[in-house]
Amino acid sequence: MSPEQVQEKSLTHQTDIYSMGVVMYQLLKGKLPFTASNKSSLIYQIVNIEPVAPSVHRKDIPPDLDAIVMRALEKNLAKRFESCQQFSQELVSVFKNLDLPKENISDTEKFDVLKGMSFFNNFREIEIWETLRITKWHRVDPDTTLIREGDEGDCFYVVTSGEAKVMKGNHLLNILRPGDCFGEMLYFGEGNVRRSTSVVSLSSMVTMEIKAGSLKCASDACQVQFNKAFMRILIDRLNWANARLSAT
Repeated sequence: MSPEQVQEKSLTHQTDIYSMGVVMYQLLKGKLPFTASNKSSLIYQIVNIEPVAPSVHRKDIPPDLDAIVMRALEKNLAKRFESCQQFSQELVSVFKNLDLPKENISDTEKFDVLKGMSFFNNFREIEIWETLRITKWHRVDPDTTLIREGDEGDCFYVVTSGEAKVMKGNHLLNILRPGDCFGEMLYFGEGNVRRSTSVVSLSSMVTMEIKAGSLKCASDACQVQFNKAFMRILIDRLNWANARLSAT
């Protein structure tokens, strides 16, 4: 729904450009430009409120691409793209200048990896795709310190391949394998939280990094699934700790 449709003005090709801007915005950010609990609130936002730029929550979005999306969503027709040709030319120009990612894991491969992990058992496909939009994947060499005890952090990780050890001082606490996550407790804190353990890779690994702030801006449905997964992990860790205490 565009400002012209809401205000019952004549619809033109610029209305189509606005609609394409909405689609691009949702693909980049994982959310529509405006959300509301009722139609009146939604209409008010479309007519009066400026959408938040996608790059506010996704820092990896190139400024030029960010600008194209925001121009397509301009309420003022004089500031919106004048034609679909102009819109497409700007897009082509931006994509010509984009650097190819250094990592060679396709989004389809990432999706298949996550779908096969117990951590994401209850996630719907749309929530897995949303997860991919807010994550970064890293290849890690053996004997690399991924997080260090005492350091501040603003992200947590999921192991997608390889193994790592969890250390508290000189004591080994656990071995992490594909599907395990670490550093997730900072998600429940305010601001940067100090790490309580160190995690060091035991082999070549691939990890998925998620900024706590990005997850907090994800859809409610996606956040609910992460909270459920964290709760399962907490229960498993408590059971494991109790078993160790009982054995001593």
